[in-house]
Amino acid sequence: MLKVVNIVLAITAVAIIAFYIFYEPVDHGQSMREAGHIEKCIPEKVDGWTWVDQPLAQTEEVLRSTEKILRASQTFFRKYTSLDGMRSFQVYVAYWGRGVETPRMAASHTPDRCWVQGGWVNDMEKLKYPYEIPFKGVKLMPANYRELSFDSGGQKIKRNVVFWHVADGKPFVFGQRSTFIINPLLYIKFIYENAVVGAPEQYFVRIDSSIPLEELWPDKGVGQILEGLGKLILEQK
Repeated sequence: MLKVVNIVLAITAVAIIAFYIFYEPVDHGQSMREAGHIEKCIPEKVDGWTWVDQPLAQTEEVLRSTEKILRASQTFFRKYTSLDGMRSFQVYVAYWGRGVETPRMAASHTPDRCWVQGGWVNDMEKLKYPYEIPFKGVKLMPANYRELSFDSGGQKIKRNVVFWHVADGKPFVFGQRSTFIINPLLYIKFIYENAVVGAPEQYFVRIDSSIPLEELWPDKGVGQILEGLGKLILEQK
């Protein structure tokens, strides 16, 4: 009996791996939101902060490579600096229209994967989900919280990060503490859903800073940005 069970498990494992490597979702057509719809939700003026839009990469060559890998329909990347110049944080949003990208592939752009593959170290003891932002405005979906560090020529750079991956209007469930390895059984579910209904509309939202994020949340200007992100996609219905 045990031998039969082992054979069944082995066949199942091979099937999952084959699906993961070779599966391509059925093309159910694409549907996009209007260009600039992210910017329209984020306030132009933020109390106590100045801002500047950030490039996805520092050179044209790297930018083209990044865009090819990301495959996002629209992106938003903005750095905010306090008026005294002492504090800063970044807001990044990627949007995939319906039919553009599978959740499995979009999930590969989380800090757990993208940043770590770029040399950042993820403090596995500091992972938090769900992470609730203490915000008195709209009720936001629970976030993922991370603390990552990078050794730059002997200087340790640290970033505190919260992020959301929203697919079809709902938080994407990774099935693990870290999004780097998700529950293998969920692959079958994702593949089936993509085959039947096609890739859903998706958003990835990230806020990161070198300062503790708990210092940001009470700030009035940060609250204005959170309101905008809630209006965009993060409000918990």
